Formats: sequence, structure tokens, C-alpha cells
Amino acid sequence: MIIRTLKLVHFRGVPDLHVRDLDAEGVHRVELPAGTPGSVLVDAVRFAFRGPPDGSGHVITGDEGYAYVEVGFRLPSDAQASVFRGLDRRGNEQVSLREEGGLRVTGGAAGVGERLRELLGDDPDAWLAAATLDAADLAPDEVVEVTEIDPAGADGDTDSTRLAPDAPEAVEGLRRALRADRLRLLAARRHGDLLAIGRRLRRERATTALEVDRVSAERERVRTRLRRVNEYRDMCARAGVRAEQVQRAEVQRADNGGGTTEWCLATCASVLLLILVMTATSANPSLRQYDLQVGLGVGFLVAAGCYLYVASRRLSTLSRFIIVPDESPARAVSPSPAEAPATVTVIGPEGSIAPEEPLPSESERWRESLRARFADLGDPDDPNLVRELRRRASELDAELVPLHERLESGDDALAVFDVEAGRAARSLHLPRPDEDVAETGLDEGETLEGTTRDVADLGDAVYQATVRRDALLAAGAPGVADARAKLATSVTVIADDAGRADDAAALVRRVDSFVPEGVDEPREDTLCDALVEDVEELSGMALEAQSTVSASDASDASGDDVVREATGGRFASLRTDSGGGVELIDDDGTSVTWDDVPAESRTAIVLATRLRSRRTTLSSTPPQFVVLDGLPGPLTDGELLAAARSAGGDVMQVILAAD
Repeated sequence: MIIRTLKLVHFRGVPDLHVRDLDAEGVHRVELPAGTPGSVLVDAVRFAFRGPPDGSGHVITGDEGYAYVEVGFRLPSDAQASVFRGLDRRGNEQVSLREEGGLRVTGGAAGVGERLRELLGDDPDAWLAAATLDAADLAPDEVVEVTEIDPAGADGDTDSTRLAPDAPEAVEGLRRALRADRLRLLAARRHGDLLAIGRRLRRERATTALEVDRVSAERERVRTRLRRVNEYRDMCARAGVRAEQVQRAEVQRADNGGGTTEWCLATCASVLLLILVMTATSANPSLRQYDLQVGLGVGFLVAAGCYLYVASRRLSTLSRFIIVPDESPARAVSPSPAEAPATVTVIGPEGSIAPEEPLPSESERWRESLRARFADLGDPDDPNLVRELRRRASELDAELVPLHERLESGDDALAVFDVEAGRAARSLHLPRPDEDVAETGLDEGETLEGTTRDVADLGDAVYQATVRRDALLAAGAPGVADARAKLATSVTVIADDAGRADDAAALVRRVDSFVPEGVDEPREDTLCDALVEDVEELSGMALEAQSTVSASDASDASGDDVVREATGGRFASLRTDSGGGVELIDDDGTSVTWDDVPAESRTAIVLATRLRSRRTTLSSTPPQFVVLDGLPGPLTDGELLAAARSAGGDVMQVILAAD
């Protein structure tokens, strides 16, 4: 575990400090504001993981009402996490732990404490003691005699997996790789289901639209028939009125003498015209007077105009018939076409009269022509026809209402689908799908409302799966093939040490036979949990096979290696003299008292022994970073990192305040 980011706001007088992207290896000297003690870094890390030691007064030293610290770190499984802890002057505490890019958030001091215990694998207080050293811990009189250190701490922990430290990491890498592959398949399957529902929705919408068009067309045909029936009846009514007008005009003509006025006016105009011609062509000068001719011409024009006016008025009322006087007084009045049908009489040889069938009247012929014109209506004179057509039109109107509602629901469902399909395409880094149409619509029993909910659920499932997969890939999840190869290599090494090559081969075959599927159930967890147990069992066998190393050899390695590595080979070991003091033995066997040891060597030895004594008490993997309050003696970055690494635990980072 290493630290990636460190943020302090109003913590112990630091207004705002944000350290980002710390390298995984090396010494990091953090620039603090002027007048800020170096112990603020140690206190900040302890506050973030454990909480305030003695209330808010130790944390909030300025005029601000609150302070908080956020520490981002990387776990041994390469997963990223960050712990946030804030405090105000009233003692109200806010704590949260974010994992996997925010996909998992734990809140509350108790919940965060339990989760940290799970992640760290040990008690947070003991773990912090092995990760942070203050000024009292680095005092020269606090040196720990190497002989008091657990001999097993020199070369490794009692945990069997320390034999092959990359084996658990390989299992976790395989877990992340299989999970990412499962999420990829799950997102693809959900995306396929989403597109299939979209195609069925388009077919359902098209089918509904065709049904709406069919019903609307039938309604228009019914309305058209209803309009034509009304038109037929209006025309029949107008024909009846016309016949009555003609009959009245014929009666009036008979009462007025059968057109005598027109004949008188025509005769007058003819006489005037004749006289005008005679005066114009006469040889008698007295008859060729100009005024006489003008008067005759004006009279002729007046008589002719009156004739035309009277004749046109009578013709408009007689329906195109010009009535002329009959030669026979008995037939002075001609029968009207609207009157009763005329009859034809035939005079037989003996003078008898035989009547024939009456001829149809004008109104009857007009009605027959109308019936032929509107023959497509059936019987237009049927009194129930209009009522039946209106009833059918009402039924079609009622049938269109649910169809229009279903069409609108289909449009809403397609709108939701377009939104979810676009979001899924962006999250999967795919182009927008084509607007294909399925062969069938929704199944019987399916509703548009339920389908809309299914579309939203599938869209959310695709988005969540892709986000989780992207988070795994961003955290460094390897490919499935690479993870399997790394695990196979690690397991083979452990199996060779344990002499169980067959078990390793069986484990590798089981891993290779596992096929990820796009399902919600994390089947890879079951596989990887079993792999962890198998790896631990093989590691235990390997440790048992290597248990021939004597305890004295381990003790010598414990004492000599720590001093030698911490001092860069200048001293070989550390011992207690007869008076209870501490002395160092160089390579030549010469003893040097503690006070005569150079300051940099004493600092390195104090740091190494203190870290070693605390890290050997942990039951889990020690942290790979150390946060220091400061250094009592001068050390270069290389010497400081070498001293920290001599304490064991694969120390990779040393964080302290800059000088």
C-alpha cells in the first residue's frame, strides 16, 4: 500500500495543502507553509485513518470553524481508495471511504473503521504505528536492540503467502480481469436486448400507425357517403321546388292569355319597321322627312326592347320553353311538364279510343337520373341509411381514440429508447444503431408502459456495467490472458518449492477452463476465492519444505542484516555491552560505543530498528510507505530510503516535511 494524494485544509494551521500524484518509489519531501512543524504530516495521516486524538482543539488551531484531511492511497490489489475525515469546533465528525472510483462509498466513523480493518488486514492503530514515526520514536535513546526483534522478521512474515508475494496479487489481478471481461459481455448482452426491444417498438408503432390510417380512411369513406346522401336529398328537394315553380308559371301563362303581350309588341315593332323602310325608300319628298324617320326608328327600338324583356322574363319562369298560341281554341293552354303525365290516344277502326301507358313526368325523369347518379349508395331513398351511416361513423370515432393513445405511447417509448440507446452507444464507444424494424411487434400480454420501464432498466444496466468496467481498466486491470499467464507462473514457482507440480497443473487447467459469461452473478469471485485457498495451501507446503533453516541462522540474519543495510555496510551488528549500553561492531570486529557512532548512522539504525520492531508485530502485509516527523541526523535520500527498506516490508515511499 502506498499514498498517492494528500490534502489538508485548515488542519493545524495549514490553510490549504494538496500533494498530488506521489511517485510509487522514492523519498518525497513536502513543502509546508512557513512556521508549520514537520509533525503535521504524521498527525494528518493518523487523523485521517484513526480520528482526532484529543478533540478538535488539536486539529483546528486557527480561526476557521472546520478542518479536514483526505488521503488517497493504492491498495496491494492495485485498487484505488481515499479516506476523508472532517471535524468542526463542535466536535461533529464526518468520515467517508471511497473505493473503485466512487462506485463503493462507506460512511460513518464506525463503518469506515470496520472497512479499513478489512482493507488493511490488521488493527488500524498497530498499522499506523508501523507507517508513521514522530520525533519521540526517532530519539536516539529509543533504539531497539536487534536481538529483541522476532527472528522471523528478518526475512519475512509468518504469512505463507510471503514466500511468493506475487501469487495473491496474481489471483486478484485475475479476479479483476475476469470481472472486467464479464462486465464487457454483460454490457454487450444488455445492449443487444435493448436494441431488440427498440426494433420491436418500431414495428409496434408502424403497425399501430397503419391501423390508425385504415380506420381513418374508413371513417372518411363513411362521411363521404353521408355527404352524398345529403346531397342527393337536397337535389331532390330542389327538383320538387323547381317543378312547383314551373307549374305556377304555366298556370299564370294560361291566365294571362298565352303570350298576347309578346305578340302585340312584336307586331308593333314590325309595323314601325315597315313604315320606316317605306319612308326611306319613297320617291315622295314629303314622306322622306328626317324627323319622321327618327321617330319611327325610336319607336321600333322601344317596341323591340319591350318584346325582348317580356319574353325573357316569361322564358325564365317556363324553364326554357317558349309558349306559342295554339291554333285550336280547345288547346289554347299547353300542359305543363310538371302536371300529370300526358297520355297518347289511338283512334281505332271503329272510332274507339284506346289509352296507352302515360309518359313519365319531368320530375320523375329527374329523380331517376339522380338515382342512377347515386347508385353507389345503394338505395338513397332508404330512410334508415343516414342513421346507419351516422352510427358507423360514431363507432369509428370511438375506435380511433385508443389507437391514438397507443400511438402516442409508442412515440414516448421510442423517445425513451433513443435516449437510452444514445447513452449506451456513448458508454460502449459505439456508433448510434440503425433504425431497424423487427418482423413482429410486442408479444401478447406486453404493454408499452412495461416495455418503457424495461428500456430504462436495460439502459441503466448497460451504463453501470460499462462504468464499472472502465473503473477496473483505469485501476490497472490486466487482460484475461495476461492475468492467467501471471498466475500460472506464480503458482508454478510455489508448487516447485512444495514439490506439488501436479497440483499446480490442475489449478492452471481449472483457470483456463473458466469461461466468463455476461451474467449478473460474479462467478469469478467463487473461482478466485477457491484459488486463494489453494495458493495458501501450496505456500504452506512450500514453507514446510523450507523449514530446515535453523533459528540461529535466522537470528544472525535478523541482527546483522538490519544494521548492515541501515548503515550501508559500515557496521555489521549491534550488541549490548556489559554495562547495558549499546555498541556497534564493524566488519573488523571492533566495537564502537553508541556515542561514537556518526550521527547519520545512528539515525539510520534508530529508524530501521524502530520500524522493524513495529512491522514484525503485524499479522498482515506491512504498508509500503513511511511518514516521518523529521530526522534527528543528516541523511541523504538514498541513505534514508535504504534505512527504511532495511526494516522489511518492501518500503517504497518515505514522506516527510522538507527542510
